[in-house]
Amino acid sequence: MDVPLMLPEDETNIHKEPVQTVLEKLNTSLDKGLTNQDANSLRDRYGENLLKKPVDCPSWLCCLLPCLGNVASNQLFGEVVPDDALVLRNGRWITLDASSLVRGDIVKVQNGESIAADMRVLECSPGTQVSQLYLTGKDAPKDVAVEATAEDFLESGNMLFLSSHVVQGECTSVVVAVGDQTALHQLIRAGKWPPANL
Repeated sequence: MDVPLMLPEDETNIHKEPVQTVLEKLNTSLDKGLTNQDANSLRDRYGENLLKKPVDCPSWLCCLLPCLGNVASNQLFGEVVPDDALVLRNGRWITLDASSLVRGDIVKVQNGESIAADMRVLECSPGTQVSQLYLTGKDAPKDVAVEATAEDFLESGNMLFLSSHVVQGECTSVVVAVGDQTALHQLIRAGKWPPANL
């Protein structure tokens, strides 16, 4: 995946670090997650988990864009970005609006669900796979693992990216990037999304 990364250099190695180190680095835990107070503080620091549509325009102009062929990316964007996520907050699993996710949130996803932010896998059932078709254009599912499976974190099986979706199994992950720090946002910003074959 050719993405012009905005992440700090130390973050691009997060896939190689042990699970406990990742949790400590993000000041979270697998049994309690973040507190609401921590989440609010992190949202103030890193921003909301929001992305601008690939073609950002007034609604009246967007009505004319089909004639110009520029609306397909907005339609696809609406289909691949999930509305909510199952999050561990204050020691309880709750469903939150995906825009409420922050770095350090513990999120559970299962078969048929889309990934709501960029995440590092903490636990997964055997045989878990994700499709990154809408991110990379590659049709083959990626095997999910707890340990790093590649040197490049963008290719590693223990990294999940916004717009990917689980095609088999389930996993628990920690959010490492939201909003304009996600790989999807960076592809959109670079004019490399959606993939040419979609």
